[in-house]
Amino acid sequence: MARIHPVEYFAESIINPNAVIYPGDKEKGYLGEDGKSKMPDYNEVLTVKQVTDLATYIASLKGQNHAGH
Repeated sequence: MARIHPVEYFAESIINPNAVIYPGDKEKGYLGEDGKSKMPDYNEVLTVKQVTDLATYIASLKGQNHAGH
């Protein structure tokens, strides 16, 4: 994912996992029965700095092979 998305995409996904829902996500098991992401939002858990740091870290994984993780 890091190869095709900018850091802002990851930050938004952490804050609002329902911002982008792709066709086929339900079949992959990513969505609940209500059609929303199973991933919880982290608005009340992480600070803005923590979200920024986490999104930056995820985006930095571009060159590594993390298939299956």
